[in-house]
Amino acid sequence: MKYKNNKGFTLIEILAAVVILGIISTVAVPAVYKYVTKTRNFSYDNMYKTVFDAVKNYRIDNSDDSATYTKDDINNFVELNYLDPLIDPVDKSKTCSAEVYVTECRNSTDSTVLKDHEYTVKLSCSAHSGTKYFNDNGDFLSSSGTC
Repeated sequence: MKYKNNKGFTLIEILAAVVILGIISTVAVPAVYKYVTKTRNFSYDNMYKTVFDAVKNYRIDNSDDSATYTKDDINNFVELNYLDPLIDPVDKSKTCSAEVYVTECRNSTDSTVLKDHEYTVKLSCSAHSGTKYFNDNGDFLSSSGTC
């Protein structure tokens, strides 16, 4: 009696493998996309905080009471080693620009100046632009005027 040498897969086995791979990719692709988006947003949030820290340290070291720091000022902070270049996390060949506005927190009833300041950090990158607000302690504020 001769035995057949069965090498290879049947059509049913191949279809089952394709269906299983399809199910796995249906679950995995959105999860990976969500993770990449979350990581990118985290990178931008860190960039806002880094710019805030640079401005705050510069103001402390130089007793500077300026209220506005333009893109040129932020670039100057790079030259003064207060800040590393703002490399865009999405396109590493490009840099981001930032502006910072510092306002004194005032009492809403009698407009007396409180001890805190509000830092408005505006960031502009190739795939992202936005504004974040911080108080003197570096705490994130949900909106402007809440210090």
